[in-house]
Amino acid sequence: MDDDFDAMVDTCRAAYDVVMEHGTLEMQAFARALLHAMAKEAARRAAASPNGDDS
Repeated sequence: MDDDFDAMVDTCRAAYDVVMEHGTLEMQAFARALLHAMAKEAARRAAASPNGDDS
């Protein structure tokens, strides 16, 4: 994967932890949906990689 995508994932994962601790139920639902969407995109990118990995 590219460095920008990796940085975005790292940032969103850190934000997820804070939202789960301090956010409303609605915010928590959005945070879960965002992580789910990022996981799907990471899997798509890995499958599209010519080496079959996440590089």
